[in-house]
Amino acid sequence: MQAVNGRHSKVRSVSADAVAYAARIVRGEGDDPAEEARSLGTITQLEATARLTAAGSMEGYRRQRHVDLLIVGSLSAMAAARDARDARDGQSAIDPALPGHLDQAAELLNF
Repeated sequence: MQAVNGRHSKVRSVSADAVAYAARIVRGEGDDPAEEARSLGTITQLEATARLTAAGSMEGYRRQRHVDLLIVGSLSAMAAARDARDARDGQSAIDPALPGHLDQAAELLNF
């Protein structure tokens, strides 16, 4: 069970990193393709590991839904940030509170 809890906290940590990355993109603080690639690679690896754990553990199976939701949320935040950045480049307005909300979400994921 400790391995399951460790993986779950790792997924939360990686999700927090992905959401913080999304906040930086929306702020216009840069877009690091290497950082994005690392995040995506780590998410992929954690998802595969979580699936193996779920197959061999009732507790892992119960937590799989939470892992899936964290992963989908992380990927969605990254994609939405790119869309928002691209919309800003086209002169569309972005709610100035958005980066702060993303920062708060990242902090809660690290808690």
